[in-house]
Amino acid sequence: MNLRKLRKEHHISQKELARAMSVAQNTVSNWETGKREPDNQTLQKIADFFSVSTDQLLGYRSEPPEPEPENEEILVLHRNGGRQVIRMTPEESARLVRLLEVAMPSLLDEKL
Repeated sequence: MNLRKLRKEHHISQKELARAMSVAQNTVSNWETGKREPDNQTLQKIADFFSVSTDQLLGYRSEPPEPEPENEEILVLHRNGGRQVIRMTPEESARLVRLLEVAMPSLLDEKL
């Protein structure tokens, strides 16, 4: 758990955190040393106190994750009956759609 690190970053003593969580100071010390674990309700209360997620508090994520770009798949059918899947970023897919709109507007109207 990243409790000690968070507490130090926010310049809060164990005594101050204990008071905010309505527990004894040695309870906070035990959480920080791993001798005890807070219950789920208290864990959420600590996360709310520091404005972090419980995942961040537990050390699963040190910061919010970067959103990953979603790739879109396009199935290409060849004249000879072959098939191929091409993965494209949303930007590449949008460019392809614009190209098709110009080259084959009647086809897109029928399919969309």
